[in-house]
Amino acid sequence: MGKMKATPKIYTDDYRLVMSWPRSNGPPKLHIYLNRRCGLTWPTANNPGYYCLMGLLDEPTLSSIRPLRLINEGEFTDTARLWDRVTKVCKLMHCEWILADLRDEFYGLQLEFTNYVRRRRVEGLRLRDVSDISTFEMARPLIARRADTDTLAIPKHTILRKQLGMITPDDLRQVDYQQPEERFYAVHALNHVVTSYHMYPWHKPKKPQWQMPRQGGYG
Repeated sequence: MGKMKATPKIYTDDYRLVMSWPRSNGPPKLHIYLNRRCGLTWPTANNPGYYCLMGLLDEPTLSSIRPLRLINEGEFTDTARLWDRVTKVCKLMHCEWILADLRDEFYGLQLEFTNYVRRRRVEGLRLRDVSDISTFEMARPLIARRADTDTLAIPKHTILRKQLGMITPDDLRQVDYQQPEERFYAVHALNHVVTSYHMYPWHKPKKPQWQMPRQGGYG
């Protein structure tokens, strides 16, 4: 079997996004995503800023749950570097939703990010509040269900995979003045994405009502 190249070709097919790795002795290796969403954890005194961009795979499963795969992640203490990476990755992957905690305590960071996007005239991004749905209590059973049904793909040697392997039920409390959202900031960003798909499921886009069926010939 041919070895996948590190940098795939990325292109869109209607609402789908295709990542294609050419292989020397066969058809390309494809990952086809129906939808992409980005979970964002704000940087604080106790944790770096972190994002995980997840994709909803167009693959059959034995359950009714569509598989989710980690496409890209990153952590930064410098906010300018974090904003730059998040916006670039979201534009590259045609990801519109950036999911974050937009409570008042994070208003300054939210404003800083919004101004960064406005100054650089980045279009098509929507910052969405998930503060009321992405607690560890709500997300933990949803993540566990995905793990049990093999519908959560987190590649090895990633920040998120490491934190998921470390966290236990006893960790979901304040320890040494640190909240679990700070100690497990990558899992917290995953919580945003997993609970968003539970509360706001993806649906196939409908064609505009005004669009006429394609005609043959020159008409």
